[in-house]
Amino acid sequence: MQVSVLQDKLVKGLSSVAYAVSSKPSLPILSNVLLTAKEGILQLAATDLSLGIQLRIGAKVKKEGAITVPAKVFGELVSSFPLAPVELSLEGESLRIQCGSYRARLSGIPAMEFPSLSQVSGTGEFSLPVSSFREAVERVVFAASSDETRPVLSGVLLRLEGNGLQFVATDGYRLSVVQLSSDSEKKGEKWQKALKKVVGEGLIVPARALRDVDRLADELGASEVSFGLVPEQNLLMFRLGDGEVTTRLIEGSFPNFSQVIPKEEKIVANIDRESLLRAVRAAAIFARDSANIIQWKLQKTGLTISANAPSYGEGENMVEISLSGGEGEIAFNSRYLLELLSIFPTEKIVFGMNGGLDPGVFRPASEKEAFFHLIMPVRVQK
Repeated sequence: MQVSVLQDKLVKGLSSVAYAVSSKPSLPILSNVLLTAKEGILQLAATDLSLGIQLRIGAKVKKEGAITVPAKVFGELVSSFPLAPVELSLEGESLRIQCGSYRARLSGIPAMEFPSLSQVSGTGEFSLPVSSFREAVERVVFAASSDETRPVLSGVLLRLEGNGLQFVATDGYRLSVVQLSSDSEKKGEKWQKALKKVVGEGLIVPARALRDVDRLADELGASEVSFGLVPEQNLLMFRLGDGEVTTRLIEGSFPNFSQVIPKEEKIVANIDRESLLRAVRAAAIFARDSANIIQWKLQKTGLTISANAPSYGEGENMVEISLSGGEGEIAFNSRYLLELLSIFPTEKIVFGMNGGLDPGVFRPASEKEAFFHLIMPVRVQK
């Protein structure tokens, strides 16, 4: 292998694939990045066996070849170089590196020992605009669980619903649902067939993988993301222009979330998002000392949000609302509210509830936004 690549492109590429490098590798090669030079392209690849990222960058390839080298050391080394061409060449099982007056050698592991990252043919793939994909991911991944003992809840369910694709995430205390539909009848029929072929009865995708696809889409400036399934290996691949992310799907049954969604809400309030966010932030200061619990009291005169800290005091704030259907009280975990309000897509929120022990439902005031979020209440002793 003998290749020349611009330092800034190499730094950016190594930074992108680094998210798939194992922090606690079961095999030494999993802490390495695979470099493959071929036909004017330098391909970078990394995997921890659950997640894999591949990226292609333009390069002057004088001699084709491949090798793996320690990802962290190589990334730090290249980042220290000036903005100039970086020359890479193989010398046995080592990689020779030169940039200007700087020279280095890194011991490597043969490329043939690197785990294979599956490729998906174009058949059966379906695509989404990156803007739609990123909006959906942003609105659901925060609701997925970080508890590794409950793997199904650490993923996002992708399933067919109506004429489109639904993203669903829950950690057992909150639920986020986003619906994406085709934008035309002509595209819709073809899109739905491809969607059905890939998604089938539903896929549970690790939330971590969706975050990485979201991040990579931004870094690459991609306009479209394509999904492809490798069923025999239980893998899903995302294509993003010059990059791909491959993830192992989560096995198991996703909770039957539809049974917790109220068929209707007897109490409905229209609330300004910014006013609500400020009030919740203020109450959260006191809620830190009481398990993050803040209480809501919905009345015709407004929404009173309060919290108390036994050790240093209490606070309350009233937010103007438009209320219909009656009055009510409910308590929430302030952290869940803050995370929701920070990504909420519209400035007006429609909040619905039935009672203090029933879930609270948050919807955008705009019907164009096919999104809703549900938060389970906290039981508070009077």
